[in-house]
Amino acid sequence: PRSQCSVRFLSLPSVRPDEIKNMLAFEVANMFPLKPEELVWDFVVLDKLQTGYSRVLLAACQKDVVSGLLAKAAAQPGRRSQSTAYPEIGLSTLALFNQLSRKVEESAALLCVHIEHEQAEIIGIRSRKLVFSRGFSLAGAGPDLVGREAAYSLKLMQEEGAGEKILV
Repeated sequence: PRSQCSVRFLSLPSVRPDEIKNMLAFEVANMFPLKPEELVWDFVVLDKLQTGYSRVLLAACQKDVVSGLLAKAAAQPGRRSQSTAYPEIGLSTLALFNQLSRKVEESAALLCVHIEHEQAEIIGIRSRKLVFSRGFSLAGAGPDLVGREAAYSLKLMQEEGAGEKILV
């Protein structure tokens, strides 16, 4: 679940994936309150800028959480056991972004609220670029939590967008 992953949006001085990976391997220890060996992390280059920088989404999750989810999935009836190596793990943030960014105008700003199985995620898209992602658990939450979080996220996007229209 997105609420159990930490996401950082970064600007790094390279457009080469191998260099970006090396930079992040060094920086992960400073970005999260866990030791790097306690994390499963990966990144996606969101944009390569003409300045030689890249906009990067870095996602990290506790290794124990990922191991538990993989064990739970492997225990489902009819599933074959998998190796203990971590496969590529998708993040709902990117799936939502990929679907929505193709359907909005180039200059549009969009706030999307996605709710599934006691989990919620809010993503912001501006000019077909992912600008933020927030995930939170709905377990035990009051009925107005999603509305409060969506209103807060909308306010942030409006402040950054200088009065632009935002599709919700």
